[in-house]
Amino acid sequence: MDFSAAKEGYQREIHRDSDGRVMAMVVFLDDYQGAKGGDFVTYRYKNTKPLSQMPTRPKDHEVEEVSRYRPKKNFGIIFLSCPNSN
Repeated sequence: MDFSAAKEGYQREIHRDSDGRVMAMVVFLDDYQGAKGGDFVTYRYKNTKPLSQMPTRPKDHEVEEVSRYRPKKNFGIIFLSCPNSN
């Protein structure tokens, strides 16, 4: 089990979770109306490759945005964390 906390404006590079992670959850405890950062965004690789050849930190031009969630008070997301989850 792993816990992390972030503050307003939090950002990370596009990445996939480690292969050993089975499930993940994101919980927003407050609204955030800032201009940058804080969104939870999912991406899809543009090119189909075997999973073993997909990098853990792809470049921006290698992916396309699938969904975006703005922080809202008491809003949570639970998802399976596997190499080919969408």
